[in-house]
Amino acid sequence: MSSSAVSAPVTMLVTRHITPERYGDFLSWMRQGEILAAGFPGFLGSGVLQPPEGGDQYQIVLRFNDEASLTRWEKSLPRRMWLERGANLVPCLLYTSPSPRDRQK
Repeated sequence: MSSSAVSAPVTMLVTRHITPERYGDFLSWMRQGEILAAGFPGFLGSGVLQPPEGGDQYQIVLRFNDEASLTRWEKSLPRRMWLERGANLVPCLLYTSPSPRDRQK
């Protein structure tokens, strides 16, 4: 990469299926994740997109300054520990990273 090349911001999109009775727990858990991510260099922001009425599919958007910053977040111990704490909220996780690549966990 040349010194004049500018890396573009990257976005991670995460989809979570949350039952209505777990919504409060989900929001609390998400807020913890946002606070963790905000401490990582290159973090630009995040948000949660609500499902249509009657739906259970929430979309979580995380934005980082570049792919290297996102990769550091994805591979970090704090993120892994946070995901483990939220494992009982959702049966599975589908997310899209900047490549884009879809992964099932």
